[in-house]
Amino acid sequence: MTKLCPKCGYTNPGNVQRCQTCGFLLRQVCPRCGTSRSWSVERCPRCNPQVAGAADSQLFTQLFQTTPYQKLRRRYTVKGLISRSRISAVYRVIDTQSADGISYALKEISDTALITAEERHEAGRAFTRQVEKWARIEQPNLPRIIDFFSTKGKYYVVMSLVHGWNLAHIIKETSLSLDEEVIRNWGAQLCDVLDYLHRQDPPIFFSDLKPGHVMITRQGLVTLVDFGLTRLFVPWSDATRERHVTAPGLTSDVYALGRVLDSLVTHRLPDKQVGSSGTFRQPRSSQGYSRGYSCELRAIVTRATRRDPASRFPSLREFRYALWGDEDKPALPIVDWVRRKSLSFAKPVEKVPVQKLQRAEKPRSHEPREEAPTRVVSRHAEPPQLRVSPRYLDLGEM
Repeated sequence: MTKLCPKCGYTNPGNVQRCQTCGFLLRQVCPRCGTSRSWSVERCPRCNPQVAGAADSQLFTQLFQTTPYQKLRRRYTVKGLISRSRISAVYRVIDTQSADGISYALKEISDTALITAEERHEAGRAFTRQVEKWARIEQPNLPRIIDFFSTKGKYYVVMSLVHGWNLAHIIKETSLSLDEEVIRNWGAQLCDVLDYLHRQDPPIFFSDLKPGHVMITRQGLVTLVDFGLTRLFVPWSDATRERHVTAPGLTSDVYALGRVLDSLVTHRLPDKQVGSSGTFRQPRSSQGYSRGYSCELRAIVTRATRRDPASRFPSLREFRYALWGDEDKPALPIVDWVRRKSLSFAKPVEKVPVQKLQRAEKPRSHEPREEAPTRVVSRHAEPPQLRVSPRYLDLGEM
């Protein structure tokens, strides 16, 4: 019996605990109960999965904490880490072959989670097919793929760098109350890019639309930053649990977009157990919507997230019309979206004479009384500022 090292792929004898080449532990140990298990098993089967999940995920991520070579393909110089997940990471790199030293986002995916050679071979072929398909697409709301390659069990995609905020971070920012027109504009932009993908031959369904896969630039441009590449390198046992209840298609993308708009309106992220856009989850009650949004917008979100796919919008163009109006009206990015806020959160300005705020009456005087000065009790709230620091292309969940 032999043991395959999950980090370097070396075949070790069955009686050793560490890899004879790299010294890595061949089996991971639960930090809570000490139970050992294969690295392909994400969570400890003995502990409570909800409790041990975070610690186990952090322990698994230690496999990929090493920064890649400082220069890949003798061209891309790694300058810093942008984001990281269990089996992937995104780095900011500089193209040394360009005259201006252009910065790109480098997506790195490891096949360490795949144990069998069959899984790794199939994932590599699927990776090439997917990247070649996305590289042929040029759309303003999608990052442009520059290059892709693989080496030593790791697969790389070089794409344009998007400066902005992750939509999940915007939703978490409680001090920022988005204007309804901004939400409608973002929804219309997402409808445009999804409709563009559906009109490809063959049609392309995004299949995993969620706030973490949407970036908003400072100029208000919505960008989808997920190509579904990380899913290709998930073990088959885990991928089986994440398969869609319904096949990905038009209705699943409509539902997923409705869930994103629901998160913007309620200012709450979707439930973590939502694995894919094809999986139905009961939408939140309308009582969870924040004040300041029209009943029309709530009705649009409700229709898009209905349980019966036939009751949802039959097309993304109709979805866009409900959000933005005439099809000929372009959904141009709203540049000042950060400064806008819902009017229901603005406090009225009230001028109260100072003398009315005094508890004790002053003795009357026969001298002429001057007009009491006014004092502003409450002012218009300052435009909410997004406190999170600008991030680059967030493809860690990709």
